[in-house]
Amino acid sequence: MSKFNKDVIYQILEELQDDSKSLYSCLLINRTWCETTVPILWKFPGRYVLNNSNNKLFNVILLQLSEKSRDNLKNVVNNIFTESFRPPLFNYIKFWRHLNLRLIESMMINSKDIVKSKIYLLRNEILKLFINENTRYISLIVPSKFKYRIYNLSGAERCFSDLEYIFFYGNEIDNLIGLSKISQSIKKMRFDKKYILKINNSGITKLIESQKNLKEITFNRFPSKADQKSLEEAIIKSANTIQHVKLDWKPFTKILTYLVNLTSLEICLKYNMKWENLEDNISLPLLTTLKTWRVLPKIVISLIKSTKGQITKLSYNYYHINNKLTKVICKNCPKLEYFKTSINYKDKTTYYELEKILINCQYLKGLCVQGDHVDLDLLSKILNNSSPVGLFKLKFSFFEFKFGHLKSFFDNWTKSPMLLEINTYLMHLIESPNLNDLVNLIRMYESNVIKHYKIIDIHEQNLDNDFTWNTSNSVTYLE
Repeated sequence: MSKFNKDVIYQILEELQDDSKSLYSCLLINRTWCETTVPILWKFPGRYVLNNSNNKLFNVILLQLSEKSRDNLKNVVNNIFTESFRPPLFNYIKFWRHLNLRLIESMMINSKDIVKSKIYLLRNEILKLFINENTRYISLIVPSKFKYRIYNLSGAERCFSDLEYIFFYGNEIDNLIGLSKISQSIKKMRFDKKYILKINNSGITKLIESQKNLKEITFNRFPSKADQKSLEEAIIKSANTIQHVKLDWKPFTKILTYLVNLTSLEICLKYNMKWENLEDNISLPLLTTLKTWRVLPKIVISLIKSTKGQITKLSYNYYHINNKLTKVICKNCPKLEYFKTSINYKDKTTYYELEKILINCQYLKGLCVQGDHVDLDLLSKILNNSSPVGLFKLKFSFFEFKFGHLKSFFDNWTKSPMLLEINTYLMHLIESPNLNDLVNLIRMYESNVIKHYKIIDIHEQNLDNDFTWNTSNSVTYLE
């Protein structure tokens, strides 16, 4: 294997690009394998970095600085620049294709070796290291309150001319407008903000309008009503190419009537936001994924009816499922593979509505169920008796259930070993002293009943994670 030519090695490594452990092993085979592996491993180094290893990555970045830059920063960075200059074996920065300025900013701010009052000097040198004529990126992540005009740096036009993905945590208009003049091949955009925006979104609008092949746009933010209209109008101009949209607000315009090529739609409404009616002439014939949060059942029903039976992923959050919605799902979603819903402990009919879907949607592979004070005994009987043969991916997010019922559920499971995720946030386990018992119980059923499990204790309402399951075991919860 060590004698393969570089082209063959590269093909092998491309298949392993998401497997950091295997890539690391390939580094150690010989020089040829090492030289071929390093560019792949360093395309997106932040993907593999955990908090406790950020310092190592940051040190590698600092080692890439020129001798002149090191001299300029001797009074800024302590302990690191004390030795004579020895450049690394590889120019690692040259291989980066995904520039995560949020990660780099975090590493600088959290480093104990940097004089905080002079951090701006280090930032200037690092930005020049990453943004120049010798680098070119396909994705860019920009943190909030990032005031540095990266589009003005020497080489920025070449760096960002081929961008395909951009993720803004803030709303720095200058950078958005500047990038709109450089980057016109962006396929995916994402904008995050934790509070209501009180400034205009002209930068975002210009960036959207300047794209030639925009396919996905995600808003995890809540703009003002005036900005909603301008943002939606900008999206409508790219309606012919857009395939995925996520909005954090009720549509202000008739945007959905234009987005006929959508394959994925997510709408996440805020508290007290009412969406009462949907236009009659909406047609979403290509839609395969529909995720809603705090959207009225009648709106969800109308959206499902506007499709052509292609939905494979459906996430219906906040309101409990009812008979009308169940009938529409069973009739209009024959290819459904993944489903998320809530059940109501006070209303047993919600359990039986779920059972109807399990019986009628025979292609189901994954199910997410959430609710308060869940009757797990009844739910487990329905799952064991009525779920399709192919259903083996399960997520539970319950406030309270009886511990013994969970054991009974595992004892009676006869289908393929499951991928199980349980969110224990605010959970009270009846008949159980503490959450460690839950972990111990699940471990008793490893391999035969449970193939992989994940236990988390966080308040997580991220629709992005609805239909992703761990393929390794993990436990993350508060003692």
